[in-house]
Amino acid sequence: MTMAFMSGHDFDLGGGNAPSMQHSHHQQKKSHKKKAPVPPQPGERVAANIGEVSGDPGAQEWIVAVVVAHKPEEGAYEVMDADEESDDGSGQVYHIPEDLVIAMPRSALCREGQNFHPGTVVLAVYPMTTTFYRAVVVQSARKLGSEYGDFLLEFEDDGDADGLPQRPVPYMHVVKHPQYR
Repeated sequence: MTMAFMSGHDFDLGGGNAPSMQHSHHQQKKSHKKKAPVPPQPGERVAANIGEVSGDPGAQEWIVAVVVAHKPEEGAYEVMDADEESDDGSGQVYHIPEDLVIAMPRSALCREGQNFHPGTVVLAVYPMTTTFYRAVVVQSARKLGSEYGDFLLEFEDDGDADGLPQRPVPYMHVVKHPQYR
């Protein structure tokens, strides 16, 4: 009598002279599909649109925030403005729907991140602030060894009579714009 087990092996349970074990060599093919991204975890930095919760519906005010808690049963996050983050957790906490939170890159390692092509619309932290603004990629982030360096971006509404200045922005401060995902 032979029984099949989940291990992929058939075991002969008697009837012959000696118990035998037949090995089946089923190789599982590795999937080349990308794994679903891990949702932002407490303590991680995200782009959060607080405009919808602190202003008018449809308002766009994207800030660098820190995840306080993820509430998957509510489809929401609790986040705190990174400027207000303190050791005692005394900053203002915003309750924001998941679709108004975008994970910031966890690292600048090339194998872990996405490099945006020129012409891609992104949200990026404007230099010397903690606020995201709409921008267009002029030059993809350059590879510096195993990590990405700065993007070269043009921020919307950043121009003057001479046109839009091109600004370097660190890889870790750029996310795909939610309307173009």
